[in-house]
Formats: sequence, structure tokens, C-alpha cells
Amino acid sequence: MMCKLLKRLICLSMIVVIVWLVLSLSMGGKPFRWFGQKAEEAGKTIKQKSEKVAEEADKVKEQKKAIEEGVKELEKLKDKVLKK
Repeated sequence: MMCKLLKRLICLSMIVVIVWLVLSLSMGGKPFRWFGQKAEEAGKTIKQKSEKVAEEADKVKEQKKAIEEGVKELEKLKDKVLKK
């Protein structure tokens, strides 16, 4: 079991090295630059979306606080009315 895993990892790493060498020798750094640019664009998009999600989460948290305060006020009023 462990030998199969090690064998697969070694083979995979050898394949990755061979592909890297072939790409480097045939195309230079162009594919790696392209990949880097696409990864950077994806990172920017992810950052923008995560900021939007964070803002929405902050809004929800504020709404939750407002609702909790309203519930507390209603409970106080209910207790006040029931005590009379």
C-alpha cells in the first residue's frame, strides 16, 4: 500500500519535471507567464468577491444586533404591561 503511494508520487514528480523541461525548452517562459497572469487575475477576482461577501456579512451582523435590541425592548414592554 505504502509502496504504491510512493511509486505514484515519484512517477508524478518525474512527469511534472519532464513536462516542465519540455515546455521550458520549446516555448521558453511564455506558458509560465500566462499561468501567472491568469492566477493573478483569478486572485483579484477572488479578493473583490470576498470583500463584497465580508461587507454583506457585516450588514447582516448589524441587522442581527438591531433585531436583538428590538426583541429586548419588546420583552421589557411586555413585562411592564403584564405587571400592571
